[in-house]
Amino acid sequence: MTQQDLGFNKKLEGYRNEQNIDSFDVGRIILEHKDRYVVKTETQELGMVNVSSKTYII
Repeated sequence: MTQQDLGFNKKLEGYRNEQNIDSFDVGRIILEHKDRYVVKTETQELGMVNVSSKTYII
């Protein structure tokens, strides 16, 4: 799976660079259950994680 398959594009890349968060991996929430989420990245699927930071919607 590529970043483009996850919905990542040039606009998000620009935002990522502006916010100095380009050292973090790109992922997408693919399943929500109560306050836990399954997150998919290019290389792995992280099962039932808690999200503890701010959420940005662009």
